[in-house]
Amino acid sequence: MLISGGLLALRYAQTQTAAQLRTFWRLMAPVWFVLAARELSWGACFLPPYEMAADTGPRYSSTVQLWYRPMVPYVLSALLAVLLLRFVWTGQVPFLATLWKRRAVPCVELVCAVICMLASGAAEGKLYVDLGLDVHWVAQNFEELSETGAYLLVLMAQRRVFFHCDVA
Repeated sequence: MLISGGLLALRYAQTQTAAQLRTFWRLMAPVWFVLAARELSWGACFLPPYEMAADTGPRYSSTVQLWYRPMVPYVLSALLAVLLLRFVWTGQVPFLATLWKRRAVPCVELVCAVICMLASGAAEGKLYVDLGLDVHWVAQNFEELSETGAYLLVLMAQRRVFFHCDVA
C-alpha cells in the first residue's frame, strides 16, 4: 500500500499540466517510500531472522542486523530538510492555502490517520496506555491493523487532494 501511494503520487505528477502541481506530487512521493522503508525495518526483514521464538515467530531488528542503521536518522533528517526547503522554495504553501480556503484539505482523513497511529503506538506499548491486549499476537495484530488503517486513510487523503488540484 505504501509503495503504491508513492507510485500513485508519481503518476499524479505525470498527469498535471501545471509545473507547481507536478512538483507538489514529486515532493509527496518520497514520503511514501520512506514510510515503506520504515515498515520494512529499513531492509532488515529481507535478512534471515536474528531470533526465532515459538510464540511470536521470527524477529528482525534493523538496529541489530543493519550496519547502516545508525545513519538512517541523519539521512532522513537531510531528506526532510531538502523536501521542506523545496516545498517552500517552489511555492507550495499558497497551494495548501488555496486548498484550505476551498475546504479541500483532507482534515478528517488525516485526523483519523493520526488516531490510528496513536492506537498503533499504544498497542506497541510506546504510549504508556494499557489497551488490555495482554496476548502478544492480539496486540501485534491490533498494531498492524491500526497502521494499515492509517496508511489507507493517508492514501484516501492523497486521492482527495488530487481531485482538488484544479484549485492551484
